[in-house]
Amino acid sequence: STGGASIAGSITAASGVFTNSATLNGEPLATARTYKTIWIDAGAMKPESSTAPAAETFSPASGPYTNDVLSFDSATSESAQFRIMMPDDWDLGTLKAKFVWSATTTNTTTNVVIWSIAGLAYTNSMNVSTNVFGTAQTTYQASANTMTVTNAVMTTPATAAITVNYTPYINNPLYFKVLRSIGGASTNLIGDAQLHGVQLQYRTLQT
Repeated sequence: STGGASIAGSITAASGVFTNSATLNGEPLATARTYKTIWIDAGAMKPESSTAPAAETFSPASGPYTNDVLSFDSATSESAQFRIMMPDDWDLGTLKAKFVWSATTTNTTTNVVIWSIAGLAYTNSMNVSTNVFGTAQTTYQASANTMTVTNAVMTTPATAAITVNYTPYINNPLYFKVLRSIGGASTNLIGDAQLHGVQLQYRTLQT
């Protein structure tokens, strides 16, 4: 089972040699690996002191839900961080992220919210005061953001591959910075965007 993954191509034999031209999610099937997912809840994130999103509770009056969210402003750049120890089966390669979020207002015209994430690896004896995050990757919902319902919970597509800065090692933590990208018509959802959490995707060691 491929869990809904896209398989294309075929396996053929020529002169007694089998050739595998099939692909899984665009990679050769012989080496393709699917992603596993780790959930990082907004309640496990630490708002940055100088640009802090508000730590709030998502609890719509007409629903049974109660969970932590971080509310990111539409006019001021705000950010938060989280730390994670990766599983032992991580291949130490690139990662991807999906953002689960909602909004406190409706907006049916210019209503895209762009989320950004960057990471760094910490190793023993590093000077943490001089570390910097790697290149940020962004994601948003291009067609699913016609938000006519307040508090609708949405999940973005996965980001492009995230390369953490510095060399990662198993049993050493990774740090990530998340923010809402603002400025410009395409990001102009008026009102707070509530981050519920991040789905961090990683690939496993090949066996």
